[in-house]
Amino acid sequence: MDDKIISLYKDLKKLREIKSKSQTNVSEYMGYNLSSSLSHVEAGRKNISIDKLIKWLEALDINLDDIIKASLNGIDFNLLNKAVKNKDSSNAINEFLKIMINKEKK
Repeated sequence: MDDKIISLYKDLKKLREIKSKSQTNVSEYMGYNLSSSLSHVEAGRKNISIDKLIKWLEALDINLDDIIKASLNGIDFNLLNKAVKNKDSSNAINEFLKIMINKEKK
């Protein structure tokens, strides 16, 4: 698995923890029967589909509108557009999550 995707998954885990969302609740929202499935994803041992990634973002109260708005604050909009077209949004979302994590910590 690509290092950027692993980094994305670990950033989503950090954001989940900062927002005090349980792994069980997020897992259920994503459609997993076991929270261990999300645990494997967060650790970078399992990859997920773009549909699951979107559900994960929704569970953390993040939507594509937020990502687009954040693009005005430093995220490369061309990268986001390319990512959405290619259905590989990990790079753009990863940049956005770094901003969100820093914002939540403050």
